[in-house]
Amino acid sequence: MLLYKPEFSVKLKGTSGVTFTELLVTITVIAALASLVIPSWSSLSRVHARNAAEGLVLARFFYRRHKQQLTDSFVATWEEFHSNREGY
Repeated sequence: MLLYKPEFSVKLKGTSGVTFTELLVTITVIAALASLVIPSWSSLSRVHARNAAEGLVLARFFYRRHKQQLTDSFVATWEEFHSNREGY
C-alpha cells in the first residue's frame, strides 16, 4: 500500500537548508518580539531595584528604632538592678 503519492511530493534537488528569505523573516520576527519585551523587562528591573532600596531603608529605620528600644530597656534594667543592690 502506498501512503503518499510521489507526483504530489515536492523535492527539489540540491536544497538542504533554509533560504535567505526564511532567515531574514526569522531574524525580523525575533527582533520585533525583542523590541516588545526588552522595554518591559528593563522597567520591571527598575521597579524591583526601587522596591529593594525602599525595603533596605525601612529595614535600617526599624533596626535603629528597635536597637534604641533595646538599649533603653537595658539601661533601665541595669539602673534598676544597681539601685536595688545598693541596699545590701
